[in-house]
Amino acid sequence: MADDLDEEWWLNNQQETQNHSDDERFVKLTEDEAKENEKDVPAKRKLKESSNNKKRKWKRRKITEELKQNAPKQGEAKDMIAAIQKHCEAKLTAADWEQMKLDSDHFFDSNTDSLMPSIYLKLVLPKWSKMLKKKKDLKAGSPLVLIIASSAIRSVELIREVAPFKGEGTKTAKLFAKHFKLKEQTEFLSKTVIHIGVGTPNRINALLTNGALKLKTVNAVVIDWNWRDVKSHRLVDIPEVFSDLMVLFKTFLSQHLQENQCKIGLM
Repeated sequence: MADDLDEEWWLNNQQETQNHSDDERFVKLTEDEAKENEKDVPAKRKLKESSNNKKRKWKRRKITEELKQNAPKQGEAKDMIAAIQKHCEAKLTAADWEQMKLDSDHFFDSNTDSLMPSIYLKLVLPKWSKMLKKKKDLKAGSPLVLIIASSAIRSVELIREVAPFKGEGTKTAKLFAKHFKLKEQTEFLSKTVIHIGVGTPNRINALLTNGALKLKTVNAVVIDWNWRDVKSHRLVDIPEVFSDLMVLFKTFLSQHLQENQCKIGLM
């Protein structure tokens, strides 16, 4: 029977052994590749995440640039001068207009960089601490700084925002109508020394008219010119508020600015 196991049998057996060995090597190679792929997964994931982060940063940068380009231009002295001229010139005689007309010398640098109110005040009033020491004998109702806002709510926000500027021992008066009767504010100002007054044009005008508020010691009139409400309206864009500001300017502020070392700041 052994004679029947010819050479062909041996060759077939050899081929089967070779095929089996090749299969084992293929399986081992596949397993090694799988392990290598597993090692590469975190690296690939990191590469993908890095690519996504770069895309997000590029989008954010693009949005920021677009916002800067499309952002409304901040108001400057020339804008307020033009607004006053447009509102008042036709209603006044040439002599009256010439007497109350302002120029750039009546203004501090405007807040064109959108600085926080406290930082802007430090910029335009760098000697604030010395000013407080010199004005220890302030009389009741006579502030050093008058801040004019478009509404009572905005006035409250500004009072909080200027807190880092005003320093210790200084008092801020709320000069707006919401929750405060004119009589109550008049009584408060008649017996209280204040350093900063914050309020709306209408109420400030009323308090100046009845003599409770005085401009004699005011060194800076700061107008919240560039702030916009939810409808993107500035103080100058709200007809009744701007009209009140013009009445205040015509009746009290223009003369004070002409006769004293007081300037306007557009915040």
